[in-house]
Amino acid sequence: MTSFVAIAIRTANHKPTSICHISLVVVRHGQLQERMSVDIATPDTPHGAGRTKPTFLNAWRSIAPLIGNLPLVTYNGALCESCLKSIFKLYGLPYPDFTFICTYTVCRKLRFSPALPNYKLSTLAERCGIDPQNLSQAECIAHIALKVL
Repeated sequence: MTSFVAIAIRTANHKPTSICHISLVVVRHGQLQERMSVDIATPDTPHGAGRTKPTFLNAWRSIAPLIGNLPLVTYNGALCESCLKSIFKLYGLPYPDFTFICTYTVCRKLRFSPALPNYKLSTLAERCGIDPQNLSQAECIAHIALKVL
């Protein structure tokens, strides 16, 4: 697979609707192209506390055109999908028919490297020759996906 969107979602707490950060990298024909990273005011942020951050709804207006019909590649597909479904439901939005591909699951199924001590994102990135300290999570996911998909 050479065209996809690598996406990483961070939540503020255990609630799937508490998305506080989304980073993504659009990969087309094997090349990392567009990058976006946005901090988001969570739905339960006290009024005024997150004034400088967009709501998920406002952030999504910029994110959606970058995704288009491309598959979403993530490190933890189940969590990412759960968060997006929950926040779309919270805002009363129709949920798009996303295709999710989870690099964690793919690497585990391929037994990517039996010598790995674990399958953490940073470990997988290092195994792929990527320095995770200098890249966003979405960039790490994109590079790993280009190696294993």
